Amino acid sequence: MQEIICPTCGATFYSTGTEDLAFNSHGAFATCSGTGIVRTVNEAVLVPDESLSIDDGAVVVWGTLMWFLMKDVCREMGVRTDIPFKDLTDEEKEIVYHGPAVKKHMHYFNHNSHQEGEMDFTYYSAVNTVKNALSKATDEKKMKRVEKYLIEGVCPDGQGSRYSAKAALVKRGQAHSLPDLMNMSVDQSLKACQGMPSVAWSKNCRFCMIWD
Repeated sequence: MQEIICPTCGATFYSTGTEDLAFNSHGAFATCSGTGIVRTVNEAVLVPDESLSIDDGAVVVWGTLMWFLMKDVCREMGVRTDIPFKDLTDEEKEIVYHGPAVKKHMHYFNHNSHQEGEMDFTYYSAVNTVKNALSKATDEKKMKRVEKYLIEGVCPDGQGSRYSAKAALVKRGQAHSLPDLMNMSVDQSLKACQGMPSVAWSKNCRFCMIWD
């Protein structure tokens, strides 16, 4: 990489490379990994029928995305699992939705295999169950299982620009930033980028964050 000295502030730094300005690499907004969108858990669909008890499957994600034993762990967390969900206290519901990932020593019985034993289980709240499944959704089939519990929205930090704050500071002259160029048509962006030289950053000087 080429060493550059800013003629305004005298800072020494290096010209940026392609990876530094790419929304799918170092130039990406960390919040959305350069996609411009974020997925958050839709809590409204985690317990669709509050007339059911947890034992009867009120927390649907524990039946589709997590071990059936999670309702037993929830009971160990102090939540009543044998009454309608709507009758739980606010504190109990908070544990169900957002309880901490603590370990509980459990005596369990597998109703499918009719086997029993003891094991330490980590509690996955309803929200963390979805987040855990999302982190492991490495193919389309797994993503299909979890996407119905998610809401997609514009990245709140980058406002959908896909670029990190540092990359977004880079401008073509005094006019166009990288997000600006991305919002243009192909013809407009090609015209704006004609004769574009290399670019570099400095933390201390505004001159260093624009193209000559």
